[in-house]
Amino acid sequence: MNLPPFVSTIDRIPPSNLEAEMALLGSILVDKEMMSTVAEIVQPSDFYASLHESIYLALFALYERGEPLDKVALAEELRNRGMLDKIGGLAYLNSLMDTVPTAASAEYYARIVREKSTLRGLIHAGTQVTQLGYESEDDVPAAIDRAEQVVYDVGNRSEHNAFATVPSMLLPVFQALERRREAAKKAVAEAAKRIGQEALGNQLAQFVEKRWNGSFKSIGPFLSKKQSAGGGA
Repeated sequence: MNLPPFVSTIDRIPPSNLEAEMALLGSILVDKEMMSTVAEIVQPSDFYASLHESIYLALFALYERGEPLDKVALAEELRNRGMLDKIGGLAYLNSLMDTVPTAASAEYYARIVREKSTLRGLIHAGTQVTQLGYESEDDVPAAIDRAEQVVYDVGNRSEHNAFATVPSMLLPVFQALERRREAAKKAVAEAAKRIGQEALGNQLAQFVEKRWNGSFKSIGPFLSKKQSAGGGA
């Protein structure tokens, strides 16, 4: 007996690629610098396997705190969350790293994970639209508007990832401001030297430095950490 297509899809496995999820997590463990790139593409909910979502959340927490993104730090973070044994322990983290020789393809894996998640979102949206069709006989125009919004949300989510880290987005801004600070200090010193007022120039330079430190005290340690990491790469 041949079943209609819409009936036969009920037992089908939702779109997913567990190998890509494993390779993505392994890539981050191999090269922590991949985290900033991956975070702009993938959200925790994009992972099909719940254990992979838990690992990604732990990695992201470490990244936000500026801590190492290696298997030892990750295992400790997962242990503190009561999740280490649930994801398979240190042995599973080792297996993630063994899935990739390098982290060069991290962005490629991230897009696969994201695309599979979008397809699952589309399936869920279809279920919502079907439910609207059954339950909205009294207000068809409103049901159509709602159905359009449901599908639009799936497409809009695929283009914009709200999980991208705030520090990673703000870092270029503060780096530009820091360059302006250095340029301002240099300009003040040169101008003071031309008019023979080096002492006044030093005072003005100190004023610029003081205002900067007061305005951006909280971001300073983060900038220093990111810049030193970049210089050592």
